[in-house]
Amino acid sequence: MFSQVEAKALVACARIAQSRLDPELAAAAEYALHKIVSVLPSGLRASAESMALHAPASSLDDTTRWQLQRLRQAIQAKRKLRLQ
Repeated sequence: MFSQVEAKALVACARIAQSRLDPELAAAAEYALHKIVSVLPSGLRASAESMALHAPASSLDDTTRWQLQRLRQAIQAKRKLRLQ
């Protein structure tokens, strides 16, 4: 089982990452975080969820985030890309 500090670290990492990921990965991070938090004992869950965290907003606009998602998917599918 996770310690209190480990649980808080997981929540913090997921929250920070979400603001910097493409939409698909951000949604997956949120879903994974819900899975992790759901199996924590109630006291640890409350502590992790109530953690104050300021995750600075990403400087990436929505168009760029969607382009990064398409780029990542193409790389994973081992497709050739032509960049202009």
